[in-house]
Amino acid sequence: MAGADDAGPSSTEGVARRLSADAWGGYVALLPDSAMQVWSVFRDPSGALDAITWRRDGVAVVADDLTASPCGLLPADLDLDWRVITEIICRPLATSHLSPLGGVHVVAPGDLQTAGAGADTAQPIWRPARYADPKLAASPAALRQVVLDTVSDLAGVHDALIAEVSGGLDSAIVAGALVATGHRGRVRAGLNFHAPQREGDERAYAEAVCARLDAPLVTRRSFTDLITAHDLAAFAGSAGPAFASVDFARDRHTAAVLREAGARALFGGHGGDAVFFQMPSPTIVGDVVASRGLAAALDPDVVGLARRLRRSVWSVMAGARQAAQAPVGAPPRTARFWGPTARESTPLAPHPWLRDLDGLHPAKQLQLQYLTTSQGATRRCARGGVGPLVRPLLAQPVLEAWLPTPAAQLAAGGGERGLARQLFGDLVPEVVVQRRSKGALTSAYTRGMAASLDVMRPHLLDGALVRAGLLDRDAVDAALQPDRLIRDNAGVRLIRAALIESWVRHWQARTRDRREPDR
Repeated sequence: MAGADDAGPSSTEGVARRLSADAWGGYVALLPDSAMQVWSVFRDPSGALDAITWRRDGVAVVADDLTASPCGLLPADLDLDWRVITEIICRPLATSHLSPLGGVHVVAPGDLQTAGAGADTAQPIWRPARYADPKLAASPAALRQVVLDTVSDLAGVHDALIAEVSGGLDSAIVAGALVATGHRGRVRAGLNFHAPQREGDERAYAEAVCARLDAPLVTRRSFTDLITAHDLAAFAGSAGPAFASVDFARDRHTAAVLREAGARALFGGHGGDAVFFQMPSPTIVGDVVASRGLAAALDPDVVGLARRLRRSVWSVMAGARQAAQAPVGAPPRTARFWGPTARESTPLAPHPWLRDLDGLHPAKQLQLQYLTTSQGATRRCARGGVGPLVRPLLAQPVLEAWLPTPAAQLAAGGGERGLARQLFGDLVPEVVVQRRSKGALTSAYTRGMAASLDVMRPHLLDGALVRAGLLDRDAVDAALQPDRLIRDNAGVRLIRAALIESWVRHWQARTRDRREPDR
């Protein structure tokens, strides 16, 4: 706490800035001011630990969730914030900075916020946009080393861990880094989940990764169980919908594997698609088009991206020019299944990381957008209750080192994660480095939903979200037909809606609801 008692109104800000500069990890710091009359909350920039805050009878409370909070400690004015619930329906993966409970406030990663108060008191201590300057770009050797060092530091505090090996590149890089930094002995097993359908079965790639790890591969089938009312309500008492548990069977199996192996941490490659830039977009070649004009049509990055997007070179160049004139901004709202209230709603303020991005290259704006959707409450699931879900590729040192690298360099040759493939090719099996496809789980979600219609139909069609006008009952009814589900592949969206429904029902029974005053 050195420096916390410095004189002056900026003392807590100074401590927070020193913390963000000199330390990293999953933490939430409570910092007093010089008079010890007000406390502030600083959440680490990676967002590895959730932070919410509220007041009750003059007491400021800071926690990572509500599930263990005594009833007498919750806010006296606790209610449902339907504006935020509407935004979660419209943009479910871009609302981690918002609290759907009135009286409870989220502290965004990198923010210093008055304990018990809302985001209007927040000071932005750390923002990823500050590291998106190409002048700060590190050498390829340094980019590689920061990933290795970060994985090593995080693994060093766990005697036993499980490595997620999806079969994709990002998790393979993390697994390879565990081997390269001498932590092979800590890995109890590699864990892979596969769908019953061939397109979702990546076990062959996972086996190649585990051969490098010299660790047994534990495989489980996802989507094998019917969705039950218990699944939907298991984490409804959390501070927000439990999207981390959306694959219920996988969540349960992962928790069981961790316990059986005596492991208390799950390492994975979550966030690598954003950090290493997997996203196919014309914004990648914006700088090339701006500097070379028509000559960009011959650039290998432009040609490679066009091939990947299955578009003409001229179409990609036109898209890059359009993107340069229109900021990327927050992720789009997905209008599928909206009811009248959702259609008439006004979008709320985007994530703090997506504000004030003028002058930032559109490709970098897109990268930050994907970073914000990579955030989410990691404790709102069964596996998070066993131990931390460790995400080295979203750690602060990795973000600060990789964000300055231009998108065109990250996507070298117009490919996805091209630079990462080059830098870590010796740590990852060749069969994984060379693959350009990714296992598709959409149909598996859909089939799981289709097999569980006896539960899902009444849950959604007769629920609070339909009554509130957030879901269109007719549209949901039409989608919840077996043949329609198979054609539309809307399973995962409907499961998320069902989780929101369960969350709303839980809190309607425990707090006042301005939309339904009779409760």
